[in-house]
Amino acid sequence: MIKHASLATLILLACSLASADAPPAPGASAGDPASEAPKAAAPVADMDQARRARAALDALIRAYENGDIGYVRGQLSPAMIGYQRFIDGMTNDANKLKQIRVHLFDTQVTAGTDIAVIQTGWEKRFLTLAGFTPGLFTGRGMFLLHRDGNDWKVAALAGDNLFATQSGVAGQVRVNPARISCPAPCAPAITITVFDPDLAGQPGVSVQVISSKGERETLTLPPSGLPGTFSTVEVLDIAGGFVVNNGAIEGDWATLPLDFTVRYLDQTPGNNRPPTYIHNKFRIVP
Repeated sequence: MIKHASLATLILLACSLASADAPPAPGASAGDPASEAPKAAAPVADMDQARRARAALDALIRAYENGDIGYVRGQLSPAMIGYQRFIDGMTNDANKLKQIRVHLFDTQVTAGTDIAVIQTGWEKRFLTLAGFTPGLFTGRGMFLLHRDGNDWKVAALAGDNLFATQSGVAGQVRVNPARISCPAPCAPAITITVFDPDLAGQPGVSVQVISSKGERETLTLPPSGLPGTFSTVEVLDIAGGFVVNNGAIEGDWATLPLDFTVRYLDQTPGNNRPPTYIHNKFRIVP
């Protein structure tokens, strides 16, 4: 789900454009006092246009469910911020998810003659192509649409992006247990889990494990359980030292306590952010 922080700016820009002065009446100059008669205020809400805007969003959702990316391209404003990422996310979903069904609820539409804002909760169900595992995502989003002739087109969105499972939900790193007691050289087990719905259907994800004493390992976590979940159980070797990048998490018992950081690079963390490391920690004490 992508989260765009620029929606407020676009709304302010749209409102300023919509409220710009109209050209002078025929036969009157711009400086003619007769041409400066009070103008009728634009309607705050237009029920007919609100219905049209909602219908345009519904049609976009149906096209997404059917994998009709060509139709989607025609219904997006070319100036939309994050346009290509939006399309890439939809394309990834079309290739990796099947039987997508989206349900909107608690939907509110506010529309003028040329601008509409739709706020809605949503629920998306699907099957992953790899293993036909069912998935369920929920969220809440806001859509800015503008009128282009007789059509309404999506210009921006904020909140959770229902159209792109692959494009913007912040991942999570979980470590269990978070604290391990090791009164003598020991080999405790630890479970490392990454949850990232953007990677549903992927064969695995990589994490780095870094200790406060210099140990550094890269591990690959296989899929486990629900779509977008990856997990592994690692047996630590806390005895006489460590070798960097040998595939085993090690430490010197004589140097306890040891702090370990597990980090995962989330390529699509949402909120229009660049790739971001997600961290969690565990500690080994005497």
